[in-house]
Amino acid sequence: DLRGYQYLPGPASLRPPPILLRGGEG
Repeated sequence: DLRGYQYLPGPASLRPPPILLRGGEG
């Protein structure tokens, strides 16, 4: 689920896995 971390900079390949930030956006 990308919704949890679309606000982070950089391409998706450099972003942390959504499991780590899923709780931040709900």
